[in-house]
Amino acid sequence: AVILELGHFLGAKMGGYKISTLTCLGIQFKRGKDDKFKLTVGGFDGITGETKVVPLNAEKSNPRHMIYMPLVLFLVEVAICVVLMSVSKSAMNAGNGNMITPYLIALVDLTVGCLIFLYNTFPAALDSKNDGQYIAIFNNETNVKAFNEILIANDKMARGEDVGETPIYDSVTDFTVKMNDVALYKALQEK
Repeated sequence: AVILELGHFLGAKMGGYKISTLTCLGIQFKRGKDDKFKLTVGGFDGITGETKVVPLNAEKSNPRHMIYMPLVLFLVEVAICVVLMSVSKSAMNAGNGNMITPYLIALVDLTVGCLIFLYNTFPAALDSKNDGQYIAIFNNETNVKAFNEILIANDKMARGEDVGETPIYDSVTDFTVKMNDVALYKALQEK
């Protein structure tokens, strides 16, 4: 869980995003109005945590880094666990019974990590947001821009600010519909 959220954090930084909230297993780091992080306990939309971001530039920020960086860190975790398990197994075969604990820790970590990773990369929305549903969607550049615009609008609304002018998209994709809805609701509010 920690490695997954660390991957989202590092991927967000690489992709050109500012972290607004990082939550892992209920422990939350939330950026305050003074731009400093505060440690709190909070809810999240995910199986183990959630990283909320705001793009620094709607045109240039790339959300794909937030999808693929957890995979890179997970592969590093797998490699470490496999090495630890093989070293422990060799030591146990040589008669050192004390090596069962590192072997079991690595085995449990690898098993739980695989389950979390499979859940997170399942290519559809499950009971919460996951990265798998975004993999195909982010292949469309219009979706990437609309996704970034949605994040900016959500951040402004969460802080009680006016959303301002929002783009209206002619093409219908997963995120352009949501962004057009923001413009529609704003127009309805202004009558």
